[in-house]
Amino acid sequence: MYAVATVNFLDHHFQDPSDQLSTILASPENTAHEGQTELEACTCINSLYMSILQESFQKNKGNDDAVTCSILSAVVLVTNLLPLSAIATLMNFHYNQVQQLLGLIQSLLILPEGPNDPVQPFHKSFPDFITDPACCVDMCFHISQPSH
Repeated sequence: MYAVATVNFLDHHFQDPSDQLSTILASPENTAHEGQTELEACTCINSLYMSILQESFQKNKGNDDAVTCSILSAVVLVTNLLPLSAIATLMNFHYNQVQQLLGLIQSLLILPEGPNDPVQPFHKSFPDFITDPACCVDMCFHISQPSH
């Protein structure tokens, strides 16, 4: 999972791969040499998720945190997966706004090929991460299940 998310992040359509790699390498979990640190598996993936979210949305200052959380919550909290158009309608946003925002984190999601195909998290660990305040420590991205 970690390797696939990393490759997808490096292969982002609109970003320079060397800049993307620098972001990943700047993560605190990546500064220690292999075998010289004791890390839990979930710590590494959580760090990767946080790096991707922060890097992706730091360059997208036009969107405020409430819009980002609303759209992300529609992806990770729904029982039945929704297409982009349904997310836009449900959250009262423009289709292009939803498409652009989710495109920023294309390495964490499976984005639809057709207009009626649903958006879904690439792996179950992403919804688990973003809804757990102990894992998703940046409250700009944390999604609280009970309050949504």
